[in-house]
Amino acid sequence: MRRQSFATVLIGKNILVREGIARILRAEHFRILASVSSVDELPSTLQSLQLLFLIVQAGDDFDLAVEHIGLVRDQHPGGRIAIVANHYRPAELALAFRAGASGYFVNVNSCDAFIKSIELVAMGETVFPPAFLSFALDTKSDHGQQSSATR
Repeated sequence: MRRQSFATVLIGKNILVREGIARILRAEHFRILASVSSVDELPSTLQSLQLLFLIVQAGDDFDLAVEHIGLVRDQHPGGRIAIVANHYRPAELALAFRAGASGYFVNVNSCDAFIKSIELVAMGETVFPPAFLSFALDTKSDHGQQSSATR
């Protein structure tokens, strides 16, 4: 049984991390259509409805990642978007989810788990770390009011 090939676009400032992810994905039959440092650099020829966008967020500028989610969502409403981050911060997961991301992956996953999770997002599922659900459902803390007050 041949695995489905997913058309994928990588966006992120760190070219070394993007290239590493691209190599992992190519080995698993993903088609890398573009690897760019910013949404502004996306080729105008990207017209597939089944695009998977991986926003590689390395560093502390999560606002830029959220901005990229919004821009990708506007330009490619049928695309699937996931964040690949180098740390786990529940508030950032919530921001990514609200902005329209369908997945959030921290670089502590094994390659196999990463590939399976990415495939699920590409097929239309939403994949976030299990701990995010308890954070999102925690009504005792006030993190929900803080983020809505700052918006």
